[in-house]
Amino acid sequence: MTDAQKADVAAKVRSETLHAWEGYKKYAWGHDSLKPLTKQPFDWYGTGHSLLMTPVDALDTLTLMGLTEQADEARKLIDTQLNLNQDIYVKDFEITIRLLGALISCYEGTGDKRLLELADELGRRMLPMFDSPTGMPYEYVNLRTGAVRGTRSNPAEIGTLLLEFGMLSRLTDKPIS
Repeated sequence: MTDAQKADVAAKVRSETLHAWEGYKKYAWGHDSLKPLTKQPFDWYGTGHSLLMTPVDALDTLTLMGLTEQADEARKLIDTQLNLNQDIYVKDFEITIRLLGALISCYEGTGDKRLLELADELGRRMLPMFDSPTGMPYEYVNLRTGAVRGTRSNPAEIGTLLLEFGMLSRLTDKPIS
């Protein structure tokens, strides 16, 4: 691929990312995601229980692509409206890779200490999932109460938790995170 072809592909990817972001803003702002065919917002854990999955997931990409205005919008939404104190059971693997990992990545990309604070809060809220007889995490943890459920473990899912929780521990200088 020539440099010109690479630049063309990069411009197309950037344009499509911007298109997707604008669709999310128009139809699903403040929700986890957008159902593109129906143009309806969707929250993973039920209406009124958004964890802002799309903005958190997208922030590092928007930043890397130089979409500064959109990244600033996402960061403001996350900084002001991400509520982790919700009475919902979240799946350990999905929330770790989609939310915890993204908050950590976004903090490292932006230096926004609020993002690290949110990652630290999420990590603390998820810690009860490791209070099992084997130390292997329970499948679900309630973000408000710390209650756990689900004893099925997947070694690949468990293994990946080391990355996010290890990085959180390093960034916060907290060995239990």
